Amino acid sequence: MNKGEKAVYEFNDGNNCAQATLSVLAEQLNISHEIAHKVASGFGGGFGRMQEICGAVSGACMALGLRYFNESDASDSRELVYKKVQDLMKKFSETHGTCNCSKLLGIDLLSNEGQAAFKDQNMKENKCCKYVKDAVAIAESLL
Repeated sequence: MNKGEKAVYEFNDGNNCAQATLSVLAEQLNISHEIAHKVASGFGGGFGRMQEICGAVSGACMALGLRYFNESDASDSRELVYKKVQDLMKKFSETHGTCNCSKLLGIDLLSNEGQAAFKDQNMKENKCCKYVKDAVAIAESLL
């Protein structure tokens, strides 16, 4: 099972999209599953279901920061992290048209109607799993 498939498994096992993405990428960064899940817990659904940046993309961005930010060289390493995040977001947008969760799903996750549509249209399987898998693959290419 590759990391993308493992992240989809985690996502389908009750973790949010950000948790699933960060936790599989964090393994190679010596960050525990538990810490990755805690750190990413509020980022699912585009930041607490606010549908801003896709949670899978957010989890991947966190992994890039964990890999490339160096406190002893904060200014230069921050620039490197920014460049890696820009590359990730550009590649994800090229594939999916946007990194914005609201635009990716086309529903309002904060409404009852949106929650019903998410379930009725099986968006987790039909859309979000692909976003998780792709965010992991793109991040892997940048790590």
